[in-house]
Amino acid sequence: MRNRILSLLIASIIVFGLMVVPSYASAAESIDYSDDIEFINAMGITEFVPENPNDPITRRSAVVMAFGLTAKDHIEPDYNGEFADVPLGDADGGKLSYAVANGLIAKTSNGKFLPDGKVGYIDALKLVFNSLNYGYLVQGMGTGDSEYYKLASKYDVSVKAANISALTFGEFAHLVAL
Repeated sequence: MRNRILSLLIASIIVFGLMVVPSYASAAESIDYSDDIEFINAMGITEFVPENPNDPITRRSAVVMAFGLTAKDHIEPDYNGEFADVPLGDADGGKLSYAVANGLIAKTSNGKFLPDGKVGYIDALKLVFNSLNYGYLVQGMGTGDSEYYKLASKYDVSVKAANISALTFGEFAHLVAL
């Protein structure tokens, strides 16, 4: 009888603990990025604000914001239709083309840009650091994506992303605003 009561007590504590302590994902979703979004709008980095900042940011939106960081927003780069999935005459085509040509982001191996694709944490770091010409800082820090993680850690540039393979608009705005 005593073991049964003890088992019930432990089970109750575990179940209650799971109900009270929020998961990491729900904690990240509750972060308010409205100040970051307001800041990047005031700085002229972007004018676009989605209805829900917790929706994943698209590759197109991330590149347009990164282009705003380059201080080259006064020029409109040419777009010659180099991406199979971005039509000639696309309003952001020149910025997407500029970003790929300057190593801010990569196109796919089959010649597509995937403008509605998701942006992972490492891609976001690459976009932000390279847009600000800080990409050279990763040299000598390691190989591959770990360089950008180390750089982000060194300069305290991070975001508590609910899903590191698909950052939200608010999370990306936070990285840009840092």
